Amino acid sequence: MTGAHPAAGLIDDPQLLADCEAAAAPFAVSPTVHAHDFIFNYFLANAGLPQAQAVQGYFASGRGSADRVAALIAPLGLPETPRVLEFASGYGCVTRHLRGSSPPLPSWPATSIRPC
Repeated sequence: MTGAHPAAGLIDDPQLLADCEAAAAPFAVSPTVHAHDFIFNYFLANAGLPQAQAVQGYFASGRGSADRVAALIAPLGLPETPRVLEFASGYGCVTRHLRGSSPPLPSWPATSIRPC
């Protein structure tokens, strides 16, 4: 796990952290990213962009998806701030943006369900 905090699996490469902080700031979301976040790693490896731009793409993609979810449920006539259970939230690419979407969507992420 290169560039990750060994105990928590969080990215700790100084330049990558700086890129995450810069990309997250305009959205007022957490810049913390897990080293195994497959969407983040996809952007880094496959976007064909310099690292800082790939990281910006990751955060912008999360906000775009959160805004699409908000737009899809807006016509349903739910309460002004509906509560959302986000199943299969993974490492939080979209979840971190739901409160900042329009309308804001307070959410409770669920990454897995284990049988009893």
